[in-house]
Amino acid sequence: MTRYVATVDLAPLAAAAEDRINAEAGAALARECASAIDPIYERKATEAAAALADPAPTADTYPHLAADLVAGGTLADVARAVLAAAEREAARRAAASAEIERRRRAAIHAIRAARHPAALEAAATIDWSLT
Repeated sequence: MTRYVATVDLAPLAAAAEDRINAEAGAALARECASAIDPIYERKATEAAAALADPAPTADTYPHLAADLVAGGTLADVARAVLAAAEREAARRAAASAEIERRRRAAIHAIRAARHPAALEAAATIDWSLT
């Protein structure tokens, strides 16, 4: 009796899975590491560094920092707080992007090692939540 074993070409499935993983990782990066308000935060951080180096900073010279004066304090206080927040956010984003890249690379490795469609699909199923 002759036995026939069905074979599946995993290459196109693996390529599609890798494309999906890369797209999902990109979406996770966009969600975790970017926001529409980033240009304002970047401008505030630039103003904060300049204001702290300025011997006589004024609200007119640093309008984005001046916007935070409504909470009280001095321009220097606001500048220090803005820089501290920017450093914390940069560290958070660096950790998030490193974790997303770790998950992406692990998935790609597992996809390439898969020898069965079910294993390939399992390897390509990633929880991208970081919280």
